[in-house]
Amino acid sequence: MGGSHCRASPLSPVYSTIATFTNHMEPPFLLSKHVFLSLVDDYCVFLDLKKDRYLSIERSKTRAFEHLIAGWPRDCQDNELAIGSRRMSSDDASVLALADRGLLTRDPSKGKGVVTVALPAPTSARSRRDLSTPITLSSRDVEAFMIASIRAATMLRWQSIESTVRRVQERKVSRSSDNALDIDETERLLAVFETLRPFFPAKYLCLFDSLVLLEFLAINRLFPDWIFGVRVKPWHAHCWLQQSDLVLNDALHRVRSFTPIMVV
Repeated sequence: MGGSHCRASPLSPVYSTIATFTNHMEPPFLLSKHVFLSLVDDYCVFLDLKKDRYLSIERSKTRAFEHLIAGWPRDCQDNELAIGSRRMSSDDASVLALADRGLLTRDPSKGKGVVTVALPAPTSARSRRDLSTPITLSSRDVEAFMIASIRAATMLRWQSIESTVRRVQERKVSRSSDNALDIDETERLLAVFETLRPFFPAKYLCLFDSLVLLEFLAINRLFPDWIFGVRVKPWHAHCWLQQSDLVLNDALHRVRSFTPIMVV
C-alpha cells in the first residue's frame, strides 16, 4: 500500500467453459471468512487477507456465475437475466478455480455471504497542521506515540495482516461503548501524532502510518474506522482512517478515488 500492501493478479484463463445452469439444488458458494469483495468499475476485486493478496477479474468473466455466490447484489444478477445472459453451473471450471484459490467455500463454518461495505461517503477531511506552529506535548503523549509505533512495527513485521486486522476488530467490538469520537480530543491527538511522526525512523506507508495512528488513538480510547480501498485503473490499494464521513489522515480527493473493500 503506499504502493500496495497486497499484489493484484489476474485469474487464470479458465472462462471458456460455459455450462447450462442446472436446476438441482446445491449449497451456494460463500466467500471465505478471510476474503472481502468489491465491485469496482468493470472489475470484481477480491481481497484475500490470509495470503495478503488482491485479485481482480473483469466483470464480463464473473457475471455468468455470480448467482452461485450467496449474497451477491441482486440487482447485478437481475440485470444479467434481463439481457439473456447464460448461467454457469456450480461445477464450472471458473467458479471452481476461485474455490481452489481459497476465495470461495461451501462450508458455512468457513464462509460468509457477500456483504456490501456500508460506509458514509467521505465529505470532509482534517487539514494537516503547520508543523512550525508550537504544540504542547506531555510525557504521556510521547510515551503513547512510541508504544503505538513499536507495536505497529512489530505487528507488521511478525504477524500476518489477517491476525492484525482480527486483533483490531476484536478490540473495537469489546470497546464499542467507547466508540463516540470526541472531535476536539481527536484533533489534539492528530496534531500530536503529526508532530512526533518525523522522529520515528520509518518510511511513510499508508498501512504502517494508519496502523500507528490507529494504535495511538486506541491508547487514548478513540476507535475510528480503518478503511481499505482499491482503484483498478491504474491499479492501487490504499488505507486510511475515517470517522463517519470525516477522513482523519488523508486528503479528501485522494480517498474519493478509491472504492472501499474492507472496513475494520
